[in-house]
Amino acid sequence: MAKITINKEEWLKAIAECCGMVTLVADRLKISRITLAKYRDSTPWVDKAFKDAAFRCTDLAEKCLLDEIPKNWKAAAWYLERKAKERGYGKELKIESDEKPGVMHLYFPDDGRDKPDPSNPEPTQPTEPAATEPAATDEQHGQG
Repeated sequence: MAKITINKEEWLKAIAECCGMVTLVADRLKISRITLAKYRDSTPWVDKAFKDAAFRCTDLAEKCLLDEIPKNWKAAAWYLERKAKERGYGKELKIESDEKPGVMHLYFPDDGRDKPDPSNPEPTQPTEPAATEPAATDEQHGQG
């Protein structure tokens, strides 16, 4: 196997311009992803360059989202669910137990289930039992 020559400036430029995406960086440097991963794991400045690139790209993505918030309420809701939990936004499930005191907070990502069905523009409302059907009593359910 031929030993590769590392041009630090070339590597730093490739990592930054490709947002630290390993496949893109490896292609740009004309090396395999495995070789790149080995250098990232064994060379501190390469690892730091990948972390810096990821941080910068996260900032860019967040800026795009922030630019969209004034124009798009869904972007605002998405942001609040993830970044404003301390203000009461987000999906939360509280589980309380008599055995272990305290409250566990679990946050779930948006899975799209809150979106209305496009074929049914009106949300369905619970209906009252029909007059011909007697309502179940607690005694019938064994609770009386």
